Amino acid sequence: MVVMTQVNVIKDTASPYVRNLNKKLPRATKEDCKKIAGIFRNEYRKNIKHQGLIWTRRLFNQTRAVPVRNGYGVSIPKEGIYLDRMKVHWVSPKYPEIRQWEIDKGIIPPRSIKVRPHPFILAAEARANAKINDALQRGEIIKVLSEGVLK
Repeated sequence: MVVMTQVNVIKDTASPYVRNLNKKLPRATKEDCKKIAGIFRNEYRKNIKHQGLIWTRRLFNQTRAVPVRNGYGVSIPKEGIYLDRMKVHWVSPKYPEIRQWEIDKGIIPPRSIKVRPHPFILAAEARANAKINDALQRGEIIKVLSEGVLK
């Protein structure tokens, strides 16, 4: 299971008086979608690192921008979704990883350990949304539109 944030663009046919816009605009929108998905990916990865969720590096390395039908999206492995959305619960320290963690921390092994969620998705999305306007102002769509209208 993978949860994705998608950036989709619906292409309409441009007016015939704008030269080459029908050819250049789809490529430009795809480039801008890729750039926006990269911004989201970077913010997710920054939050994963900040939360200390890089035990095996799998969550960090497999959070990436991937092409989808009309644009790009960001895929996050399912354990990232579980870490972000889980409820507080108790875990038995019978597993060797948990036992080793307790020994490293100098903790006397209790009967159970309270596990809490590590929300990182919403904060990353808020920061990424704040950066989208700047990215689009310097994006390929603006360049193509300014070329097509001015020429």
